[in-house]
Amino acid sequence: MMGVRKIHTALAGLPALALLAVAATTTLHAQTTTTTTLAPRLALRALTNGDISNFKLPSTTQVSGGLGTVALGEPLYLEVQIDATIPSKQIAGVIWTLTTKPSGSKATLVASPLGSNVPVAEPSDALIYQVAGRQLLQPDIAGAYAITAVVTAGSSGSTTLSQTYIAGTYVGVAVCAKCHSGNLAANMVPSWQTTEHATMFQNGINGVDGTGYGANCISCHTVGYDANNTIPNGGFSSLAKQLGWTFPSVLQSTNFASMPASLQAVSNIQCENCHGPGSEHANGGGDPIAISLPSNSGACSQCHDEPTHHIKSAACAERAQVA
Repeated sequence: MMGVRKIHTALAGLPALALLAVAATTTLHAQTTTTTTLAPRLALRALTNGDISNFKLPSTTQVSGGLGTVALGEPLYLEVQIDATIPSKQIAGVIWTLTTKPSGSKATLVASPLGSNVPVAEPSDALIYQVAGRQLLQPDIAGAYAITAVVTAGSSGSTTLSQTYIAGTYVGVAVCAKCHSGNLAANMVPSWQTTEHATMFQNGINGVDGTGYGANCISCHTVGYDANNTIPNGGFSSLAKQLGWTFPSVLQSTNFASMPASLQAVSNIQCENCHGPGSEHANGGGDPIAISLPSNSGACSQCHDEPTHHIKSAACAERAQVA
């Protein structure tokens, strides 16, 4: 009971407006404006290195786990999906509106880089849905971003969909551990520490795993690595650029210890790799709605779909569904 009271006390400080803003991250608020058989949904598409290769997208295309909690400068690949049985010639298109964004934000909805040759991400979903329209949003300021999409498809009707996404910055596992070590929330850190994820980068750069570890490995072995992102967001690549850190020329046991502490804090594969940036969750009294719980293979596949040597997406997806 003491733990429950602590959580309630922490959440009580979260402004009501913020709670309303983040509440939409886990529930799709869809409104049917006319009678429709569209069976629509506003979804986020995960994008993997395998997708970039298979669909011949530019090398600068950013990878995404398809999470509703996203870091500054990272992509939200938005798509309206409707019933796959509706003839494509009936699809009149989608009218997109960015209805809410944080004060001072200059982010806008732009055309998605994903063409018509890029299908719905999950194979099982592709049997049920087709894409009616796509857009891209890259948040630039922490806070809530509300999207509205009006989709029309001939005799099948039209529908207005809305959803809110949360943008934030990376904080590192030490911040997560303040609650997730059994203090205010589930004791998740000790079990994570026993996995290879917890030491993947550290062992690699220290030469524990042999001499084959290189700079091209760290994009998946650190938190928030995105070389194509230009907005500081607390991720590894962003901090490394600010600090002037470069990958060592020799793998040796002192490499990790000699790194700046702030960079160590976002090294290895941590909570935020799978759940998105934690600043709004941590600063918002631990509200669970301000962090993502992956429900598809995207969180795993953003790293585990790396042709030609690191393809484990199917196994990851199966484990996620079982869990």
